[in-house]
Amino acid sequence: MEILYLIGNGLDIAQGLNTRYTDFYKKYSKPYDTDIAPAAKKLRSEIDKDYSTWADMESSFGKYTKDIPVNDLEDAYYDLADSLRDHLTEEQGRYKVNNQFSELAKNDLIR
Repeated sequence: MEILYLIGNGLDIAQGLNTRYTDFYKKYSKPYDTDIAPAAKKLRSEIDKDYSTWADMESSFGKYTKDIPVNDLEDAYYDLADSLRDHLTEEQGRYKVNNQFSELAKNDLIR
């Protein structure tokens, strides 16, 4: 018997991880304990207008950053990137490997 493993978009969600854009945005849109740069605050409000998908965020970021000074662009970019990194690291920490399924997958892959 041949087994094909397809690992791609959606595997994380199927494993119960909160990695949809809407999951990230719920955290990103909340006020942080520390001050953030004015450019980052403005980006958050721009994205807030429509945040259904990752593409919406990317489009909002592109529109917002089209004509802003480089320093402001860096502030907004790093705020977004750092926030996303923190969110995904937290979600990664929630993932628990099931040893039984891990062994089955490993055995299937090395045949």
